Amino acid sequence: ATSKVFMSTDYGKTFQDISDRFTLKDTGKNAIIEKFYHHTKQNCHYVFTDTVNKHIFTSDNCGSTFIAHKLDFTPSIVEFEERMDTTFVVHDTVDSFRRLFVTKNFGEETWQRIKTRA
Repeated sequence: ATSKVFMSTDYGKTFQDISDRFTLKDTGKNAIIEKFYHHTKQNCHYVFTDTVNKHIFTSDNCGSTFIAHKLDFTPSIVEFEERMDTTFVVHDTVDSFRRLFVTKNFGEETWQRIKTRA
């Protein structure tokens, strides 16, 4: 399975297929995008999730480019820290411990587990 992602930069008058910007880091195949998130205060900061292949795709330039990040956990839910541009939490709801992970550098390979279920 794959997915298509379309983006509009003119408030929905036209749409561009940007699916080719979502390539899996380990295989080079197209991602299966489940959901996207944007920062509440930094409108050009996006995180797109592929929960099937355990990847996220980050953009800090309104989707012009994306960086693929392969994860060791499932990015089920993303929540931005609204006071910090590059910090967000990812909740893995598939894991039996329902772990939470935080990145302070917009997903750049450094993740810290912050909580596990008792």
